[in-house]
Amino acid sequence: MKGVILHNIKSKDVFKGILTCLLAAACCVSMQAQRLVMADVVSQQLANGKKSKQEKQLFCQQDGRMVVSIKTTEGESVLLTDQYGRTEAYNPKTNTVMFDKKGHLYASVDEPLQVFLQRRTQDMGMESYGFKLNEVLQEDGKYLKKIFKSTEAASHCAKVEIVYENYLPVFMAFYDRKDKVINKIYYAHYDFSQRFVFPQRITEISYMGTKDSMIRLDVYSNIRVDVYDEMFDYKVPADAERKEMP
Repeated sequence: MKGVILHNIKSKDVFKGILTCLLAAACCVSMQAQRLVMADVVSQQLANGKKSKQEKQLFCQQDGRMVVSIKTTEGESVLLTDQYGRTEAYNPKTNTVMFDKKGHLYASVDEPLQVFLQRRTQDMGMESYGFKLNEVLQEDGKYLKKIFKSTEAASHCAKVEIVYENYLPVFMAFYDRKDKVINKIYYAHYDFSQRFVFPQRITEISYMGTKDSMIRLDVYSNIRVDVYDEMFDYKVPADAERKEMP
């Protein structure tokens, strides 16, 4: 009986059903590919005995596009960048834009919010920088440590350690070729209130080859997931004066 019923189904109904399924799948993929995350960030930095503060808003897309609205004591600016580092730095006050096609200034893959959005916490993006997983260790029955080593002989950083607690990164350490720590990053105050899990406090300590060090604290707040804002589609005005970065 089932064979008879299936045989009598009209071909156009079958086509309509297949088309509906394909459209539904395409919509799901599109929604996932266009996932949006925005956040407010206050960055404080201490270096050479001087303090500085910067406030910014981040607008990240899962495809790598990122818009950064920056406020400092000197004024406002907007950065547009992608995973390749193709960056435009726009100054609304002077209506000028500096563009960097070589990726030397800033790439969205360097932003922690983007790393977590793209679910690259298993290596924190280290493989894209030429590092390969070398060893995995269990510590105190609570922490998991992954050790990555550089595949590039000319790289100043030879080794990276990532420590996880409950599968979330809580600490990173970077070592030079003399096995000396040159950079540390601490991830804390994870927010679990949304579908997007992210550390709201990131502290970075960079050792600058002298007795001094640079300390930077980034505090993230007002994180919103899949909430549209016109800044996601921000474009530099067409009449802006363009200058290429050296």
